[in-house]
Amino acid sequence: VMILPPGAFIVLGLLIAGINVISRKKTA
Repeated sequence: VMILPPGAFIVLGLLIAGINVISRKKTA
């Protein structure tokens, strides 16, 4: 288990959200 700084979780959340938006646009 890796211990990440709080900022890392924010970046990961933005990346996941961005991927979800892009995938939705491609399917739609």
